[in-house]
Amino acid sequence: MSKDKKRFRTIRLITLLELVVILCFSLLTIFLAVSSSQHACKQELDYLTEKIEKENEELNDIIINCSEVSYGILTSEDANLLKNYYYDKINDYYGRSLAIENLKKQLTILAALNTAVEGISLRILPLDDYSYPVMYSFDPSNSEKECFESVMNSYVYSQDISESLIFNNGELFYLYSPNKNDNSLICIKLKNSYLVDSFVISSLKAECSEIKENEDGSFYILCSNIFVDDETINKYLNSDNELSGFNFKEIYIKTTILDRITLLIISDNVFLVESRDN
Repeated sequence: MSKDKKRFRTIRLITLLELVVILCFSLLTIFLAVSSSQHACKQELDYLTEKIEKENEELNDIIINCSEVSYGILTSEDANLLKNYYYDKINDYYGRSLAIENLKKQLTILAALNTAVEGISLRILPLDDYSYPVMYSFDPSNSEKECFESVMNSYVYSQDISESLIFNNGELFYLYSPNKNDNSLICIKLKNSYLVDSFVISSLKAECSEIKENEDGSFYILCSNIFVDDETINKYLNSDNELSGFNFKEIYIKTTILDRITLLIISDNVFLVESRDN
């Protein structure tokens, strides 16, 4: 009987030790899986950060290029002819028509050479009370004329790129004038698809990416491959500082592009979710 008890105790001890070993091995496996997933999340964050910096520089370069080309257009001989056109002193209909056609060609080339540009409008207001009240608006379609005019009417001259960006009816516009006293203005509408696709999460489909407007009139770019409720969005947007990190549910980055536009990236955290589920 005594031998049976000893044998039973031995078997129980061996079984207990086996369970401890299995438990330790399981915990080690979980730890390695989570550590590996966290490392993958960190790599994804680093990649996204580099991508944002690169795309921000490229977008800034595009706008600078647009401003330089716009300066050349608005200070050209054709533009000056229209800006200084006096109906009671100059009656050169052919010269005026030719100048308009030349400016149209230049604006068309500007739009064609920039993948971020969707439409362009140019306006030349009367130089003074004695000028003939003319306005030239070259738009991709007549239906957008009112939208361009509304944006240009709200423009206040600034040399700062961020101050020259205006959000209107879900669209982003960049406006340029050579100087404060100039009576000419170019308005460029940027493609929403370009802005969203430029900052989309790598290797993941951007199912819920869009430009959204806040109640106060400010706006932000949301890039996400999952549906994100307003509570989650506001949680990140209401933070005063820039953010980047991850949890079991998502990878997130909140930053600013062009020194003005808030960019919010929220990605489904496939790395840690798989580790948690397993």
